[in-house]
Amino acid sequence: MSHSTPSQNRLSKILGQLSPSLCNSSRKYRILITGVFYPLAPRILKYLKSLGHDVVLLEQPLNYADAKKTLLYHLDNVRNDYDGIMNAWTLTLEGSVLDKLPNLKVVSCISSGKNNVDNDYCKKRGIPVTNVPASLSETVADMVVGMILATCRNIVSSSNTLRKKGVEILEKPETSNALAFAERT
Repeated sequence: MSHSTPSQNRLSKILGQLSPSLCNSSRKYRILITGVFYPLAPRILKYLKSLGHDVVLLEQPLNYADAKKTLLYHLDNVRNDYDGIMNAWTLTLEGSVLDKLPNLKVVSCISSGKNNVDNDYCKKRGIPVTNVPASLSETVADMVVGMILATCRNIVSSSNTLRKKGVEILEKPETSNALAFAERT
């Protein structure tokens, strides 16, 4: 029996929620993947390309304003004939942006919510907006446990106090050499 990793589970959830018409169709679509999101993007890109779709992964800076400018520049000057757009939570798609996509048939949010898309605009144009409701449940749970531990053990305030006192804090402990690490603590 094979076990899937959390990353594979998230990928399965995302691909299952994209749009059944995208994944189960003999028609070939033009899809834009935009927004900054986790390392699943290349795997999603590879999967959609394996189905024969024309897919573009728009490389964007981490800064929101620059990412938005990159998207707008791409749509105005490079290409805007996409049938679908896959967007991470990091980029808001207002009606004015979606207006630049005359062939748009579906918007897929790579997030649990749809609040980064102008849903009213999409409804007026008859464009379905999909999302991945439970895609990050495990990640959020990990973060909550980490924050509880950090709070209970005063990790952040202790680290800040040590930094103020000039104690060198290792950003990446040398786990392969325990002796070197022990000499620094």
